[in-house]
Amino acid sequence: MEPKEAVKEQAILEKRHWVRLTKACNNRCLFCLDTDMQDGTILPAEEVKKEIRRGLELGGERLILSGGDPTIHPNFTDFIEYGRSIGYKGVQCITNGRMFSYRSFCKRALDAGLTEATFSIHGHTPELHDRLVGVSGAFEQTRKGLLNLLNSGRCIVNIDIVINRLNVKHLSDIMEYFIALGIREFDLLQISPYGRAYPENKDILLYDVEEALPGLRKAFQMADDPSLFVWTNRFPVYFLEDFEKLIQDPKKLYDEVNGRHTELFDPYLQDKQPLLCVGERCRHCFVQNFCKVLMRLKDIVDAGEYEIIKLNGEDEELGALKSEMTDGKVLWLRADNAEDAGNAMKKITPTDLRRWILELASYEGAEGFLRSLENLERVVVGRGEDIDRVLAAAGDSRVEIQINTSTRKWLDDNAAVVEGAPEKFILSHKSYELLSKATVNDVPLKEIFNGSRFSGVPVRNIAPCLAPASPVWDDGKILDMNVLGENGKMEIFRFTKYYITDGYFTRSLRCKECVHYDDCRGMHINYVRNFGFKIMEPVKQD
Repeated sequence: MEPKEAVKEQAILEKRHWVRLTKACNNRCLFCLDTDMQDGTILPAEEVKKEIRRGLELGGERLILSGGDPTIHPNFTDFIEYGRSIGYKGVQCITNGRMFSYRSFCKRALDAGLTEATFSIHGHTPELHDRLVGVSGAFEQTRKGLLNLLNSGRCIVNIDIVINRLNVKHLSDIMEYFIALGIREFDLLQISPYGRAYPENKDILLYDVEEALPGLRKAFQMADDPSLFVWTNRFPVYFLEDFEKLIQDPKKLYDEVNGRHTELFDPYLQDKQPLLCVGERCRHCFVQNFCKVLMRLKDIVDAGEYEIIKLNGEDEELGALKSEMTDGKVLWLRADNAEDAGNAMKKITPTDLRRWILELASYEGAEGFLRSLENLERVVVGRGEDIDRVLAAAGDSRVEIQINTSTRKWLDDNAAVVEGAPEKFILSHKSYELLSKATVNDVPLKEIFNGSRFSGVPVRNIAPCLAPASPVWDDGKILDMNVLGENGKMEIFRFTKYYITDGYFTRSLRCKECVHYDDCRGMHINYVRNFGFKIMEPVKQD
């Protein structure tokens, strides 16, 4: 993992707490996502401070002040000072920047402890920016505010650019203009089909990304400058081939969910209403695949049409696991060791009627436990030092070997053993929530399979183009208990965690030419961030 990517990941992992100060703004952007919340009000100071305190109690490290536009709140600088005084390491604001054109205001904010300001700027000329934000003269005020903060040397200043039909062909020009002023960090936000962007201004703002790729790629190339930090936000990842370092960290999905769960996802998952946004706008929406997986899993949960139930063996999960849910199902138990797995199994009755898949972090000392288990259908192993002990104790059970840096040597040394028993083995790829973990654990799968190597041995979570001589193992429909809340229904933040690790797969645009396109989901997002889209080559003939 390169140093710049490590810095980005640490920034994502920092616990941030967003606090809205206003439901009002002195701009009227054509694409405003927040238009439904804009009623012109300023939130009471005590209510804001209460929310600032709550964020710190929840573990927040950075306080982010937002709106509307937060700077038009009369107590804006008081909130900065309050946040710093109670323990936040930094205070950031998301703003159109116009108030910072007043030097006295700028000084008060800096003296109060403002550490970072993100300016929303969408053009490099008054004509372009002012049209997009709906206010004549806004560009000059925002530019002046930006320079006031930059010249102070006391605050990090960066820029958000919402990419849309009006500015997409100027994106590199916009970046070059502000780089010349001293900006070194950009967040490129893909237009989102919500708020004023859809349906009010869809014909003005929504655009064909594929058509615009030449200009976009010119802007993306600027990220190669080691002095620049460039992020993408809500940008369709399959258009980022050759620019995989710009793929948005999957954990940013929590921000998407946080902004929509109350009015959209929660009512849907509690069976109160359908997903109201599904339809024409989906093809322009970054969470299109997220919602597809969500809806598919909800249908499986509602109908009870799953073959496998995945468990971590936690008391909360076991309490929600009703006996009628498990009838005729296979239970996939994940645990740290044999003792934890055994304790969990004892709480699931009647144990002797259950069929099991076992996945332990370590099988050290687990040989006796494995031999004692009845109806053990599969053992999943991810450490090279565990494979021989599992094979010795697992009897007739299948052994699934996760391919990683730990198991690679065993597979190289025992390739003939595995190839000679395709009915005994499954080879799989485990996905990781963080790029740093993927970088440490993942190996180039093409090298492992090397054409026809491991011919006939089933593979799981591996695209057919990477293991061309191996059949794809299908587990059928799986319910992961992690996605369920206390009421037995899916909970959106639990689902988001599940999706990031187990559901967030992607493909290259070139994959449309592949014979497996209709039944292949590609590779996990962090594997692609690690090795690039070019690992996937379309299979032209089955």
